[in-house]
Amino acid sequence: MRLPPDRKEGPLDAVGFVLFLVSWVIPIAVLVYVLRALNTIVLGIRSVNQAAQRSAAALERMEARGSGPG
Repeated sequence: MRLPPDRKEGPLDAVGFVLFLVSWVIPIAVLVYVLRALNTIVLGIRSVNQAAQRSAAALERMEARGSGPG
């Protein structure tokens, strides 16, 4: 396959590849990393919230039976 006459192989191709990496691949990788981190944080908050709700429900049941700390 021949290159068009205005394109030549050499260091410019390497520069173009680096520019491609910097302009597309790296930002997309960073975006994916940030979204995964946010997802992990949200899942952690949900887990803590569910545990707190279960604990509060158990405490209410214990107090209703008269065996709670109150």
